[in-house]
This record gives sequence, structure tokens and C-alpha cells, in this order.
Amino acid sequence: MMTTHVCNKNDSSKQRFGVVRIKPLGAGGGGVETSSATGKSIIDFSKDHVSVRDRKKYSYPSMIIPPRMKQDELFDNFMPKCIDDFFQGYNVNVIAYGQTGTGKTHTMFGPPGCMKRAARGEYSYETHQTYGLFPRGILEIFRKVHECNTTESQSSSSNIYALTCSAVELCHMGNEDMFNKSEKRDYSFANGSGSLGIILNRDEKPPRLYGQNEYEIKTYDDILRVFAAIASRNTEGTLLNDTSSRSHCLVALKLWRYDVSTKMVFKTRFQFCDLAGSEKLDKAHSDTSMKLPNGEWNHLAIMGMSTNFSYTELQRCLNDIAIQKKQNRKFNFRAYVTDLLFLLSGSLVGNAITALFVCVSQAESNKAESNYALDFGEKFSKLDMNCQKVKGRLLEDLQKELLKSIDDNCRQIDSASTWKNRYTMMRKAQVRDCEQILNVLKNFSEEKMGSVKSMN
Repeated sequence: MMTTHVCNKNDSSKQRFGVVRIKPLGAGGGGVETSSATGKSIIDFSKDHVSVRDRKKYSYPSMIIPPRMKQDELFDNFMPKCIDDFFQGYNVNVIAYGQTGTGKTHTMFGPPGCMKRAARGEYSYETHQTYGLFPRGILEIFRKVHECNTTESQSSSSNIYALTCSAVELCHMGNEDMFNKSEKRDYSFANGSGSLGIILNRDEKPPRLYGQNEYEIKTYDDILRVFAAIASRNTEGTLLNDTSSRSHCLVALKLWRYDVSTKMVFKTRFQFCDLAGSEKLDKAHSDTSMKLPNGEWNHLAIMGMSTNFSYTELQRCLNDIAIQKKQNRKFNFRAYVTDLLFLLSGSLVGNAITALFVCVSQAESNKAESNYALDFGEKFSKLDMNCQKVKGRLLEDLQKELLKSIDDNCRQIDSASTWKNRYTMMRKAQVRDCEQILNVLKNFSEEKMGSVKSMN
């Protein structure tokens, strides 16, 4: 096995990247990683391929990340291009996929406890060496926004930029806003209904969530608040992973650009998706029954089942897309029930520039799971891509549309027979969403034209 070579086949015009990251042999996580104590790896890779020993060789990766590559090298190898595309008007998705304990969260955010320490200010406002893709990304994007606002404010035909962030957990109990969770606030629109107040509207194109906080990033302290939200993510120890993420985590940055000369507003989204790890229940839990002997629900096992089901649907979705492509038929997501698929639809149908990080373990006991992950990456890399720049809206038209939506939804809410039904919940969430967008658009009001954003 080679341990120093990086296979990098990135093309600057490419819109989908399949990236394989190989976890260092026996590096943390507990559980089956102890099988790495033999020093034997089941992963082979070269400049052209990666494979699980004695199984199929995969040549699809745009980049193969060797075990010894550091976080800063990983970021520098491909993220600058994604950030440039984000500022050029394209939506971008970065997804971490793989079995539990293979380094997905480490890749996306950093090692256990990293975001909690960052939120407390232990790393100041600098880029810490342990930071994963997201904390490095938000710091770089924030700096670029400040630079653009400072530079553009001095030109005759300037643009004004604003940056917002949302963070949501998807789990079997419902979708939860991580800002509310970290600050122990209850803004749920569905008390007593079994939902946590974040609702997916599947009828929109693309499908979108409503009800979450859209937090504006104006200072470095705001970034620390984002880190605190991420630190609230649900994690539990299992037999496979000492700090297993028990939910899918989606953190989205939205860049709002106002062209002063045309009075048009453009919005692009950079979504970081850290998937919960798939797991074999009998390996991960000492008790896989739905209820424990004391009569309580076995939430750890239920979370594992829920995660595995979402992975099953994701795999089935890839197969169905391939079949319908051969039949020259338009793909429809309505056959699926998992919110995750709808929120990744931009990547699945090719509307968003996408980097998929397939994280694999070298441990002998993970041989089957690592091969399965590599196979998923190959199928994902074959999806068609047709990314287009986002279209702008006239500021005045957008404001009128938002105000009308608030008025229409409020009338429907007032006339509803009960506020607990799903449609009323959706309307309440949409009102909140419109109000937050209007607040962001205040950055582009006449009295703020030409102002220079300050950094704390």
C-alpha cells in the first residue's frame, strides 16, 4: 500500500468531484478500529485507482486522500475552486459519506470537541490546524465577503454582499434547528405534534426547508455562534464509534449579492452535509431490540435503523436515476420518504456543483463496509451534471413578493381550524422565513449603499 501519493485528477471545469479519504490505520474511534492493531490495511491505492484488497479497483475518484494528509492540505487541494464557484453564482454541495467511525465529521468539521472549543474562543479567530472543511470554509468566505464589500464600496458600479447561515439536524425524531438547540430556545411551530418545527416543502423546486433560523454573519463573533450550534449535534457512543453522530447535519451558507446598477439580488447556497454513519446494528449495539428490558425505547438502535433506512433510499435513488436515464424519462423524487434525498436533490439531478467525500476505514473488520462505500461513490460519480448560474430578482419585486406571502399566510393561519395541522405549521414557518429574508435585504437599502462592513 502506498501512503504518500495523492491522486488528483481535478479539472477546473468539472462540476462533480468524487473524493476518497482513507482514515489512518487504527486512528481513534474505538470499536472495530481495534482490528487495525495488526498493522495490516485492507485498502490499496495508487495514482489511478483505489480498492479494498482482492476486490474491484475503482478509478472514479478525482482525488485520493492518503492517510497522512493534514486538514489544511485537504482544504487547499480543492476547496478554493468551490468557493470561487460559490462567488461566481453557482450552488455548491459538499457531502461526507461512509460507515460510522471513518472520519466524516473529522473531515467536515474537525475532531471530537473541536467545534465546542472553537465556540468558546479557545482558538481565537484564526484557522486552527484541526479545523475541517466547514470552519475553514466559513472563515475564508467571510473574509472574501468583507474584502468584496470594502473593494466594491469604492467603485462606481458596486455590489453589496451579505452572508447568512442555517444549521439543521435530520433525525428520526424530526428536523431540528441547531441554533435553537445550542441556545436552548423553543421556536417550534408544532408543540405537541411530534415535529421539531423544521418542515420540508417537497412541492417547491428545488425542495426547501422552512422554520430554521437564517443567521446573518456580520462579525467573527457570529462565526463562533455558528460553531456553538454545530457543537450541539447529537452524538452517542456505540460499540463501533466512541463519538458516533446520530443525525444527518446540514449547514448551509447563503451568499446574497445586490448589484447596485441593475438593482438585482442574487442568492447562492453552499451546503455542507455531514451524513450520519451507516452501521451494522448487531456490531454497533449490544441490544438491537426496539425496546430495552426496562420498557424504554432503545433510541440508539432506532437512530441506527433510521440512518440505515435513509442510506438504503439514497442507494435506491441512484439506481432509479440510472434506470430512468436509460429510458429517457424524467426523474421524480415523490417515490421516496426521506427528507435527506430531497435536500440533496441539487446534487442528485445535477443542479449543484458537488464534492462527495467517501470516507473509508483500513481496518480488517470494515472490509465489506469500505467496499460498499467505494461502490456508492462510483455510482454517484456517474450522475449527470448540468449546473447553471442562479438567476437574479429585482429587489423591489422580491420584497413585494415576500410581503404578499406573509399577508396571504397570516390570513390562512387566522382562518385555520387548528394550528397543529401540518399545513398551518408550514405557513407559520414560511412567514418566519419571509421575515428573515426581508431583514437580510435591509442590507441593500438606499441608506446603506456604499457603506463598508466592519470586522470585529
